[in-house]
Amino acid sequence: CPNPPDPGDPCDKVSREERNWAEQYCSKYKQEPFKSCPLSVTTYFESCKYDMCAEPGNDDNVCTNAATYAAACAAAGSPVEGWRSKSFCPMECDNGKVFD
Repeated sequence: CPNPPDPGDPCDKVSREERNWAEQYCSKYKQEPFKSCPLSVTTYFESCKYDMCAEPGNDDNVCTNAATYAAACAAAGSPVEGWRSKSFCPMECDNGKVFD
């Protein structure tokens, strides 16, 4: 069997507005508290945009990616604290508890 075709970049298949929104949403990776991380943000940023264009409104993959980036930064000696917020990857709590 021949190799399957490259799926391409989902951001090429969405509207300019959706692409701009994905870029703006994922720009959090380039801001504090991530900004102080000594690792290159490029792979994580591009992965975030890919996920947001592939599944707009579903940030599960983005949050997993952000957690991975934060863990890699910590392993490199630069812990990233306070990267979750109510509007970016809010912490989900059990038993009716609220992340503040």
